[in-house]
Amino acid sequence: MKVGVVTFPGSLDDVDARRAVRFGGHEAVALWHGDHDLRGVDAVVLPGGFSYGDYLRCGAISRFAPVMTEVIEAAGKGMPVLGICNGFQILCESHLLPGADPQRPPQVQLHRPAPAHREHLDAVDQRLRARRRGDDRAQER
Repeated sequence: MKVGVVTFPGSLDDVDARRAVRFGGHEAVALWHGDHDLRGVDAVVLPGGFSYGDYLRCGAISRFAPVMTEVIEAAGKGMPVLGICNGFQILCESHLLPGADPQRPPQVQLHRPAPAHREHLDAVDQRLRARRRGDDRAQER
C-alpha cells in the first residue's frame, strides 16, 4: 500500500510519519502542500506540527493548500485519511470531520477522581466474561 504523507510549511512530524508508514510495511510517499497530485497513493496522513500555531482554527489556512483539494476529493471517494495533531484540525477545517465550528459554544469538561475499588473491578470483569460467553443476563445489568 502506498501512503502519502503531506508536508506543510513548518511541519515537524512528517519525517516521523513516513518512518511509521515504512515500519508498518508500506511505501511512504512524500507529498508537498503545493502538489496538485496525490501520486497514486492509497491513503493519506496529515502529520502534526505547529506550522500555524497550536490553537483552534490553525488548519483554516492549510485547508486551502492545493493538495487538500485532492485529499478532500479522494476522501469523498472512500480513501482513508489520518490527521495527527494539527493534521486533525486541518481535517476539521476541510469539513472532512466535524468540530471546527467557531459558532459552537466551548465545551465544559468536568474531571473528578473516581475511586476504583476491588469489588467494582471484579464486577466489571464478571460482566465482560459473561458477555464473551454470550450470557444475555450480562446485557441487562
